[in-house]
Amino acid sequence: MTSTQKELLEHAICSTSNFRVHPLGFYFFKQQAEAELVQRIHVWLLPTDGLLTNDMHAHSYDIESSVVLGKLRNELLEFSEDAGGSILEFSVSYRGQKSVLELTGRRGKIRTLGTFDTGPGNRYCLQAGQIHRALAKNMPCVTILNTRDRGHPILTYGSNHPTQPFPRRDVLPEETEAIKIALIEAIQLVGDN
Repeated sequence: MTSTQKELLEHAICSTSNFRVHPLGFYFFKQQAEAELVQRIHVWLLPTDGLLTNDMHAHSYDIESSVVLGKLRNELLEFSEDAGGSILEFSVSYRGQKSVLELTGRRGKIRTLGTFDTGPGNRYCLQAGQIHRALAKNMPCVTILNTRDRGHPILTYGSNHPTQPFPRRDVLPEETEAIKIALIEAIQLVGDN
């Protein structure tokens, strides 16, 4: 872990009430680091595997993600348009603090290109537009991301139209405490290595 990452974790510990709930089942904190660079911390407290139906997605930004605590599995995917396919494509937009999904009119199939696990002290990179699914495998899981927006449309894929819109709400007091404990554990793990 770099000193900048440690400083970001320490800052996040003091700012746990600023975390928000993400539709994909984790908590996130972000801050503008430079003109084009946004730093994010993601914290998973519960496994998400099998809980979400529209968790395949593509970001508008390039990602460089470092796993600090736990283990994260990524599945790299490819969408191919097929009128008989069961997978629907949605564009994602934001209205205030809410995520809204709108059908693009495309339907098709998803093919897995590969899967990889990333554990503590390791990192991975994804380009904007790469469809993937991120699953936290060891709890808690804490990742630090550097993102650079590339203007790619934000897309998600699934077999049904989920409840709309999803509020990216503030964390509750009990969630704040659990996030803080996970962040402290992440810093201690780094200090022990």
